[in-house]
Amino acid sequence: MLKKKNFLYFFIIFLITIIFTILFFQIKQNQENLIIQSLEKQSYKIDTWILKKKIFLEKLSKNLEKIDYNKETYLKLMKETNKQMLTHSIFSGFNTGKYIDTQGYWIDNFDPRKRPWYIETLKNKNTTISGPMYYNDISGQRIAWWSISSILLKDNKPFGVVSSEILPDMIIEQLNEINIKDIERFFLFHKQTGTIVSSIDRDLELKYIQDIFSEEIFEKLTKKHIKTVFSTNNKSKVAYTSSLKEAPWILCIIKNY
Repeated sequence: MLKKKNFLYFFIIFLITIIFTILFFQIKQNQENLIIQSLEKQSYKIDTWILKKKIFLEKLSKNLEKIDYNKETYLKLMKETNKQMLTHSIFSGFNTGKYIDTQGYWIDNFDPRKRPWYIETLKNKNTTISGPMYYNDISGQRIAWWSISSILLKDNKPFGVVSSEILPDMIIEQLNEINIKDIERFFLFHKQTGTIVSSIDRDLELKYIQDIFSEEIFEKLTKKHIKTVFSTNNKSKVAYTSSLKEAPWILCIIKNY
C-alpha cells in the first residue's frame, strides 16, 4: 500500500513538472512569436516610410527631366517636394558641377560630382540610399545624415542627381513605435558595413557591430535567419532580425537568452 502511495505521489510530481515545463516553453514560444511579429511589422512600416520618400523623389526627378534647367524653377519644384517628403532638405547636383539646395547650402569649391550620393546613384542607375555622410552646421556641430537619391536623365543619358537629406532623428521616430519588454538593444544597421544607422540607445549610432560585438557575430546577424543565438562577454544573447526591402538595412532586437 505504501509503495502504491509513493508511486502515486512521485507520478503526480512528475506530471506537474511536465505540465509546468510545457507551459514554460509555450509561454516562451509565444513571447518569441510576439517579438518576431512586432519586428516584422516595424520593418514593414520603415520600408513603407522609405518607399514613400523614394516615390516622391522619383516623381520629382521625372518633373525636372521634362524642363530645361532653370535654378528658380528647379528650386520651386524641389521645395514643394521637400514639404511633402518631410525631409530636412532636397538638393541637386549636375554633370556640369552645378549644385542647388533648398536650404541654400554652399561652400567654396563644392563639387557634387565627388560626393557619395552622386557617385553611388550614377553607379547603381536607380534610386539609391547612401551614408552615413557628415557636415558641420552653422554652430560647428558635426551632423551625420543619409541620402535617398534619384538619377536625372535627358535622352536616356544622366545629367545629374536629385537627392534628399535624412537625419537619424527621422529614423529613430520609426524605432520608438515598438513596445517590447526587456529589450537589451534595438537598432537598425547597414548589412554591408555594420554601421548602426539608428538605435534606441543613441550612443550606439554610427558605431560598428563588429566593434561592439565581433566580426563573427556581425556575419551571423546578416545571414537570412530570423533568430540567432550567440555569446558575448561569457553571456548568452539572442538576436531577432528582419531585413528591409527598400534599404540595405537590417532591423535587430537583442535580448538576454
